[in-house]
Amino acid sequence: MNQKKIITVTLNPWLDRTLTTHFLALGYRNRTQGETRLDPSGRGVNIARAVNSLEAPTHALLLLGNDAVGRAYESLLKDEGFSYTLVPTTAGTSSNTVIFDNGHHQETQLIDERGEVSAAELEQIAKQLPALIETGDIVVFAGSLSPGIPTDIYQQLVESAHQAGAQAVVAGGSDAMGVATGAKPELTVLSQQEAESYFNCPVRSIEDVVYVSNQLRRD
Repeated sequence: MNQKKIITVTLNPWLDRTLTTHFLALGYRNRTQGETRLDPSGRGVNIARAVNSLEAPTHALLLLGNDAVGRAYESLLKDEGFSYTLVPTTAGTSSNTVIFDNGHHQETQLIDERGEVSAAELEQIAKQLPALIETGDIVVFAGSLSPGIPTDIYQQLVESAHQAGAQAVVAGGSDAMGVATGAKPELTVLSQQEAESYFNCPVRSIEDVVYVSNQLRRD
């Protein structure tokens, strides 16, 4: 019997560029230390990478621009070792430059977010997803939403995944979580920061986690 796979859906991928410097000085020339890393990222792609490292079958579905950043992203994605399906977008590809200052032990991020995704491009995601699903697969919808993507997109895609015979997990940002629960995914995942933002209250203890979990179920 074929082993069922985990399909990840990433609607907001970005290219991570990580470099290290010693005592970052703003307004001056700074030299990096060690190797600068380039990684194709986005929560869904990161999950696919982790699943693949466990030697479990996985497939990544993502929107990706055909700009220079997107082409670099795809080139790196080919080396990851798992299969993927790309849906092109004219919005371009976001990037995130991470500067680690090992003198001050601080991390600075420079985020370059791209333009809006079109309705036609989202329709292609909705069309591709059922074609990838086999009965019993698990589909993970992960990450925040790019500009122009409606907050009910995860709800629509969860319903589509269910109709195709898959189980659904939503590990999205708080902007889409509340609406997505209406489609009754089998599992929802929020980080502490996302939970605090969504429920507008601190989440610091086990009791807090139980409280927000119950609230999420009611929503």
